[in-house]
Amino acid sequence: MTTGNELNALFSAYADGERLDPSERSTVERALSSSESARRDLALQEATRRLVRQRSNSLRADVPNDLLLRITRGMDEADRALERQPQSRQAWSLTAALQGIFASPRYVRGLIVTGSVVAVALVALFLLRTSPTSSSELSSLAYTSFGTVVNGSFAIERESSNESELRSFFASQGVDFPIFFPQLDATLRGGSVVTINGQQCAQLVYAAGPKTVYLLEADNNDVVDGSVQLDQEIRQDVEQSRWHWEERDEIGTLFVWKSNNVMCTAVSDMPTQEFSALFRLETL
Repeated sequence: MTTGNELNALFSAYADGERLDPSERSTVERALSSSESARRDLALQEATRRLVRQRSNSLRADVPNDLLLRITRGMDEADRALERQPQSRQAWSLTAALQGIFASPRYVRGLIVTGSVVAVALVALFLLRTSPTSSSELSSLAYTSFGTVVNGSFAIERESSNESELRSFFASQGVDFPIFFPQLDATLRGGSVVTINGQQCAQLVYAAGPKTVYLLEADNNDVVDGSVQLDQEIRQDVEQSRWHWEERDEIGTLFVWKSNNVMCTAVSDMPTQEFSALFRLETL
């Protein structure tokens, strides 16, 4: 019998395109055919991998050969120091070896000019945390961020159902457009800020019973000038009919509309008819 951890490992390998033996592939396919949560987990894993690949590609930097040589020599020196020193002094020896690597002024200048592997990795992790999307395209970001809300990894920076308090919070975080709170038959849980191509955007989270509603808002001026992207077909739909609805299997329903000069993108794990029933469309 396959345990939950083993199944998650198989999903991870499957999402990475790794070769599975026939029995493993059969296990994954049976789970996907019989479990909605399994299909959703796989979709989220695939979306996360796309995000990591795209972010990694955008943050690649050439590392100087002399830096790589210094790191290699420093690691060798640390290994030798660990072998020579008693257990009580091993931590000190490793620290001293690492300090030797980073003490060179030439290295510091090179780090400032070109960046290092460690710096690039830290920047990548920061961007993944602050902008959990495969691109600046709003609908993709909304789907991916909704997944993080559902799996519990999304951080609500200000938990409140008070709209005035949340408006003040967003303003203090650099969101320079008026936040739109839709007339929604759901409970407002709070909000967070996400930076998209240098533009501060607002995120709201609602609870509709056991279901979740995620809302992403951007200044429409940023959409118009291309700072924040929106799928062309969705954008045309909003311009022509005021709103756009779509439903993706195993992920959720997307609703996009414009209120005054705010582009709003909402996602929920409900079918379209149930999700649309939450909104008072005449107030949008």
